[in-house]
Amino acid sequence: MKRKGKPADEIADWDSLATEIIQAINSKQLIPTMRSQYMRTAFQLGNDASVRISLDTNLCMIYERDAVSTHPQYQRISMLPLICCSLRYIESWL
Repeated sequence: MKRKGKPADEIADWDSLATEIIQAINSKQLIPTMRSQYMRTAFQLGNDASVRISLDTNLCMIYERDAVSTHPQYQRISMLPLICCSLRYIESWL
């Protein structure tokens, strides 16, 4: 954020927020129990990464029932027939 010229108070606010989130995760001993799996297809011009279109298909949510044991048990919740599309545009600086 410093390299992008953000004000010091905005940087301090983001730093404070990140610290709060880390402390909450650690104090409540939170661990991930859900993950997603998908197939991503992306399109962009070969020599220009300023515009990129991504399509996520075969979206699947997987519940990790016993994530902390040495032999975790996985349970596939559902295979959703969804397609997620995202468009990324990066403004080029001259």
